[in-house]
Amino acid sequence: MIKKLLVVLMVAYWFATPQVRAIELGDNVTLRGFGTVGLVHSDTRDADFLPNYIFTAKGVGQTESTAYVTDTKAGLQLDWKAMPRLTLTGQVLSKQAWDNTYKPELEWAYAKFAITPSLDLRMGRIRPAIYMLSDYLDVNYANTWVRPPPEFYAVAPITRMEGADLLWRPSFGNVSMLVQPYFGQTKLDLPGSGNNDYLKGRRIEGLNLSASKGDFTMRLGYIQGMLTVRAANLDSGIAGLNFICSTFHDAGACQEADALAPYDRDASFSSIGGTYDNGDYIVSGELGKRSTKMFVSDATSWYVTAGKRIEQWTPYITYASFKNDSAVQFTGGTFAGIPNQLPSTNGIVTQIMRNNPMDEHTVTLGVRYDVMKNVAIKAQWDHVATKTKQGTTGTGKGMFVGSDTFNNNSNNVDLVSVSVDFVF
Repeated sequence: MIKKLLVVLMVAYWFATPQVRAIELGDNVTLRGFGTVGLVHSDTRDADFLPNYIFTAKGVGQTESTAYVTDTKAGLQLDWKAMPRLTLTGQVLSKQAWDNTYKPELEWAYAKFAITPSLDLRMGRIRPAIYMLSDYLDVNYANTWVRPPPEFYAVAPITRMEGADLLWRPSFGNVSMLVQPYFGQTKLDLPGSGNNDYLKGRRIEGLNLSASKGDFTMRLGYIQGMLTVRAANLDSGIAGLNFICSTFHDAGACQEADALAPYDRDASFSSIGGTYDNGDYIVSGELGKRSTKMFVSDATSWYVTAGKRIEQWTPYITYASFKNDSAVQFTGGTFAGIPNQLPSTNGIVTQIMRNNPMDEHTVTLGVRYDVMKNVAIKAQWDHVATKTKQGTTGTGKGMFVGSDTFNNNSNNVDLVSVSVDFVF
């Protein structure tokens, strides 16, 4: 742990020595970059903490007690002003991927056309504005925390899509607004069996609305779409229910095979948030509600954070919560199973339901130190508490990925994180 921490601090010193800036390459081409070198330690070996439980292959805790992979990332962005009203943007990001590699991915690749001074059209590969901080989720330097609270920022996991959006920025007196409708489609790889597990979204439609007046900003967001999830374990469970339905005529198996099937199903996420930032004090929070018509659970998630800037230091505190709003146990099947051959209907359905994240909340204490205008060092302690659903076995994992020992109980986990964030 100490040796790894020293490496992180050496990287901080290296970035703090020269003050780098965006690089002008000529012919209206600009190169920008950002990155994070992070270190996380967990006090449990029974489960892995993952910032995004859907797309991350390897966490910290059960896999290894101290890890770099959790937060470390680097990105480059190229902007070319091809014409007075036309800008082309490409962004490549390297971070832990579904296959536990760091191969660069093309996150952004779009053309932006300025229709009027207050109205832009973007087309190509973009990030949908699902959250208040969507544009900066991977640019940790732009955020106060070591990482955005996963209880909220991992709930609607569409990180990029092929489509278009409008950015209209009207003003009414001293109120500045952003009206951002968007639509598109996406396909994202998931950890699992080679390249066969994926999340696909089509007919994605959303709206991002924000209004700012002085030190205050308020935001409303909504996204909906048709989702398909392909995962080997899930496909096997659905196939088992269909077999029980057709062979043993269990009405519960027939009903649940259709209800849980993750193929082209409606899903939506609504959110509201706000920020107060007067230069000295920061207070922000968001509340979101996920609703689906498939195996993915409905969920309520929120966080609130507050900080105080004291010269180069910003201490902060955060409370974040995730609540699974769907059932986690099924008792409506009649097929009792065949020992060593086929589980019961109730067992299969319950297992599918419990593959979802369960209830947890996190208290975070941290501090940010701005070494210079483009480099920040952060240290953060997270106390994560998971809770079983009324003492029900298998419902205590929260958003962790863990063993039965961890999943069957309520748990308290402490995480200590250090990171160096930089931009140029």
